[in-house]
Amino acid sequence: MNVVIGLLLALAASFSATASEKTSFRFAYEDKAVMPFFVGDGEEIPAEPGVSVEMVLRLEKKIPSLNVELQRCPWKRCLHNLKNGEIDAVVASFRAERMDIGVFPMKDGKPNPALRMSSTGYALYKLKSGQLTWDGQTLTNANGAIGFPRGYSIGDDLKTLGATVEESGSTLSDMKKLQLRRLDGVAAVESVGDYLIKQPSFGDIVKMEPTFPPRDYYLLLSHQFVLKNPELAQRIWRSMADIRERDLREILPNYLK
Repeated sequence: MNVVIGLLLALAASFSATASEKTSFRFAYEDKAVMPFFVGDGEEIPAEPGVSVEMVLRLEKKIPSLNVELQRCPWKRCLHNLKNGEIDAVVASFRAERMDIGVFPMKDGKPNPALRMSSTGYALYKLKSGQLTWDGQTLTNANGAIGFPRGYSIGDDLKTLGATVEESGSTLSDMKKLQLRRLDGVAAVESVGDYLIKQPSFGDIVKMEPTFPPRDYYLLLSHQFVLKNPELAQRIWRSMADIRERDLREILPNYLK
C-alpha cells in the first residue's frame, strides 16, 4: 500500500511539475468587433472569439508547453502594454515605428512574409447584372452605396474614392443587401468574399478586378518575451505560419454563417 501511495504521490508531483513548466503567453486584442477576426465588443471573450483568436489558441496544440491567456482592451492600451511587457503578443501590420514596441519575425532586415499570421486583401463585389465599374483607380456608375463591415480600413479608401458608403455588421449581411439591390457593391476581405460567392446562394455575385493591395499581419511579440524566450518565439512564428496554411480553411467557415 505504501508503495502504491508513493507512486501516486510521485505521479502527482510529476504532473504538477509539468504544469508549472508551461510558459504563459498573454495575447491581447482590441475590445471592438472586427468580423470575422474578432467577435463581440468589450472585455468579454465569447465562446466563438473570432478567426484570429482561434488561430492563436491553436498554438497550444502546436506547442504543448504554451499556455495561451486572452485579454481584451482598447488598441492603444494593447500596444502600450506590449511595449511595457505586460502582455506578450498582439496582431499587427508592419510599421517601422512599431519595432520600438515589439518584435516582428524578420528576414534580411524586413518582416518575413512566410511567417505572417494572415494577409488581408480587399476586393469589390457586385451583381453580375450590376453597372458598377472599377479600374483600380476610379469607381464609376456607383449610384448607390458600397457596403463594408464596420471598423474595416477599406471604408476610408472608399471615401477617398468619392464613394457613398454604408457600414454593416458583417460581409454576409452586405451580400444579402446586394442581392436585394439595396447596395451597388460590397467591399470585403478577399478571403471572406471569395468564400461567400462560391456558395450557390450567392451565385449571382461576382468579384471585381483589380483587388486592393493586400496587407500582411503578424504576431508582434514583446521585446521582453523574445529576450527571455528567443527559441520559443521563433517556434511560435513558425507554428502560426503552419496554422495559417493548414487550419485557416477549417476555422473560417464557422464565422461566415
